[in-house]
Amino acid sequence: MAVGMEEYLKRIGERIREQRKKRHMSQETLGEKAGLHYTYIGQVERGEKNMTVGSLLRIAQALDLAPEQLLSESLPKLPGILEKGPARRKDVEKAVLRDQKVAKIVADIIRIYTEE
Repeated sequence: MAVGMEEYLKRIGERIREQRKKRHMSQETLGEKAGLHYTYIGQVERGEKNMTVGSLLRIAQALDLAPEQLLSESLPKLPGILEKGPARRKDVEKAVLRDQKVAKIVADIIRIYTEE
């Protein structure tokens, strides 16, 4: 079963909350350190806001984390990326083709590396 964007936002928000609490920070303190309003932090933690990459970077920096540390437990894994074999390759191809944005990015990367 595919997970929707709302679920990903909720997972990322939960991860941010977990890391904030681990550091004994309030939402207000995190907001101050990140240069964001504390109500925005609350909305992000509840999965109500689709934050920009800039906001994610600011929150990660305020938590003294790399952005991928906030995302790694939250985002879906594309099957087979690190594993070899034709079955895994088909899984990756299907996953990429299902998402037009990802397919375009992959096509652009291939074009860049194959241009002379």
